[in-house]
Amino acid sequence: MKYMSRELKSVALKSPALDLKFVAPRRRSWSFGSLLLLYGLGFLLTEAFIFNFFRFSSGSRFIQVPSDSEEFALQSPGLEAVDIGEIAVPHWMLDKVSDVPVAEREHLSWLHAACLARKQAIIPWQHGAPEYSQGQKHDDAFVLERDDPRVLEQLRQCPDVDIYLPDGIRGLGYCEDAVAFTKFLHTRLLPLWAVEDKFYDPELDREVMYYELCPLTPMLFFNHYWDSRPDRSEWPVEKPIYIMPNIEMGELTAKDYWRVDVVLCRTLSCDQRVKRWYAQEGNPRNAKVFYTRHTSTDIANHAVQMLGEDTVKPKSFSKVRFTHTSGARYDDGQFIVAIYAVVSG
Repeated sequence: MKYMSRELKSVALKSPALDLKFVAPRRRSWSFGSLLLLYGLGFLLTEAFIFNFFRFSSGSRFIQVPSDSEEFALQSPGLEAVDIGEIAVPHWMLDKVSDVPVAEREHLSWLHAACLARKQAIIPWQHGAPEYSQGQKHDDAFVLERDDPRVLEQLRQCPDVDIYLPDGIRGLGYCEDAVAFTKFLHTRLLPLWAVEDKFYDPELDREVMYYELCPLTPMLFFNHYWDSRPDRSEWPVEKPIYIMPNIEMGELTAKDYWRVDVVLCRTLSCDQRVKRWYAQEGNPRNAKVFYTRHTSTDIANHAVQMLGEDTVKPKSFSKVRFTHTSGARYDDGQFIVAIYAVVSG
């Protein structure tokens, strides 16, 4: 019997190698513009939330615009806390018929002259005052320079209001404004160094600054010439801020008006506009607005007092002469010339 033999052969099947690399799912890429847009929308939503929160939380403190804006603008600030009986008002101030005494007008002239000539000095109201001798008026006994040993003692005498008047604005205009407040508020003009220097106090055996001596005395600033004093670390939080604005100028912002305690207006237009602005935009610090009017020095009278009546010709209104003088100011980088008409006889 024949047997059939089979030969078994193994066959190796070759298959292509598997690609085991991980294929990440495809992501959608964000462009820079899309991210910026998303960030902007988030920022606007956050700002809107904060604005509405503060508006509703402080809405009760804001003043509502009265129905009669004209009457509101002419209202005087509340003076319930002031005892008028304790204020010694001279008779000539109450009598509408009497002229201002020559000595009172001369006091303004002496203060104005010192303000122009001594731009770096402390000038107190006593300079040129009728209460003091003629000799003290001329020798500047009360005017203090930086190296005067009486500076510390002068700074200790904190008045009801201090006036900040640095040398950069001690010109005809701001000196005219400042000396009126200096005289009638019985205060002083302070230069930059008076509020910036440190003075050795022998009683405390250490150095002190003006702010430590008069932390509660309000300080009056003229328009926007603050020199960032209230923003400095040494400025006491409780120290009030007063301003005398020039509303025709645009430097003061809403932030400035919202941080002051008193606004002194020399003109009726300023008084009405500032009060209306507070009524419309809010008055979170309950700032008071005072209509002070404007007080000028009497240059003609001062010339007579200095040179004598025989030297200065009396005024003649039968032959009026108009003298035009130019005044200048810078506004938005442009030099503006203003023309004033002065009547002289």
